[in-house]
Amino acid sequence: TERYGSQDYNRVVVKVGDLSKIEEVKAAIDQQVNRRKEVVDIIDSREILELYYATIDATGIFLLGIGGVSLLVASVSILNVMFISVTERTAEIGLMRSIGARKREILRMFLYESLILGIMGSIIGGIASMAIAHYASSTIADLFTDFAVTGEVGISTSVVVGYVAFAMASGTATSAVAGFYPSWRAAQLNPIEALRYE
Repeated sequence: TERYGSQDYNRVVVKVGDLSKIEEVKAAIDQQVNRRKEVVDIIDSREILELYYATIDATGIFLLGIGGVSLLVASVSILNVMFISVTERTAEIGLMRSIGARKREILRMFLYESLILGIMGSIIGGIASMAIAHYASSTIADLFTDFAVTGEVGISTSVVVGYVAFAMASGTATSAVAGFYPSWRAAQLNPIEALRYE
């Protein structure tokens, strides 16, 4: 009370210089403070870290599932967009084929379109993911500041960049796969029938 005043405190943080003496210090505090009845809960920061990493693992699995579903939804969306694009441009495809455009050129044109959709979506998603990961990492580090484990907590930048790069590559590949069939259908259109399409 001489040093910190008489106000009530709901938490006291004890830091040890030697990690091997944590159990000894915990036992000494328990013996001094909780001698007759349990007055305070004594929590080891290692227990908090174990809980933190277990939560991170569970969250990672959950987010991986959400990411898989998101990729599936995105691929179906790109598939629909490409089918609509092919349908709306059927007469244009017929005109291009009638003046000498080859099937592979039509195929490549629509594949590039689907790739552009995937790349743009991946870039936007990657930037958003980096921002969210940075915010989450700094928030978690702030929460654990009082337990003197900030050096061990948080997501490293290289790990985040690796995951984001993998996600962006997966998104781009998914868009290419989703756009292949509509592109192939566009390339197989009969030029005369396509010109008659309205």
